[in-house]
Amino acid sequence: MSGAVRGLRFRLPAPTAAGLLSRHCSCSLRGRYHGAIERSRVTVNGLDLGAHDLSSAETVLELPVDALRAYEVVDISLEHAGSRERPSGDNRRDLAFALSAIAVTPHHET
Repeated sequence: MSGAVRGLRFRLPAPTAAGLLSRHCSCSLRGRYHGAIERSRVTVNGLDLGAHDLSSAETVLELPVDALRAYEVVDISLEHAGSRERPSGDNRRDLAFALSAIAVTPHHET
């Protein structure tokens, strides 16, 4: 994929960060695509997770906890190839993906 890269950063709340005792956790990014875009290449704290359809409720990204523990801030980059929708009016941004929700859930080891 070779296109514009957009990023977002957030901190995991302390109870969630403390609960990351297992080796992996699940991360869900939900939203909708604009234009002809159907997938995003996802990178979390420098770890390339590949291309995914983030508009699908079935898409869950598996993250190694070690990729999160070394950072206070979670840095997610989304890369999109293809045509983008340009809104009318004064808004001149090219839109690829509108994020509506993020969820990080630890896997509980038994």
